[in-house]
Amino acid sequence: MMKIKTGLAIALLGLIVGICCFFSYQVGAKSKQAVGVDGRDYPAPNDGTQLNVLCDSIASIPSAGLDSKRVENKFIVVGGFNLNDHTGWYQGHFAIDETRKGTLVVSGTELTVTRPALFRQFGERVIKEGFTVDRNNGEFRQWLAFENGQKVEFIKGHCGKVTRPPF
Repeated sequence: MMKIKTGLAIALLGLIVGICCFFSYQVGAKSKQAVGVDGRDYPAPNDGTQLNVLCDSIASIPSAGLDSKRVENKFIVVGGFNLNDHTGWYQGHFAIDETRKGTLVVSGTELTVTRPALFRQFGERVIKEGFTVDRNNGEFRQWLAFENGQKVEFIKGHCGKVTRPPF
């Protein structure tokens, strides 16, 4: 019975990794639209484009202060970018959620969403929160900027584009 459960768990993990790889390829294919042939940055298209992503991530959160031992947790992050409104959001730790979206900046293949913040975390005052998704390789990174000048990354992962079925 244990071998069957282990086999099913491995098969499910393989399926999830395969789906993430497929979607990461799809996100990378979109990156060619953000950069011209000359490599210069161009603004996001003004056509109401919505990009939704699903990211397999690992959060590395300090147990107390910023210098304390970190606890790692694996989880799925869901996010979205509205290239028309220049906004973005994600659900997860320190979320920039859909009701309070951040500002989207497109720089080459990177989509960066930031939002001002005023709260205390890990004994320090947070002044900005943000995340980045690289459309070239699907890499997801979430970070907080603190009043003391530190910019600390808490979540890393890889994303794939989510397409909605036609029904």
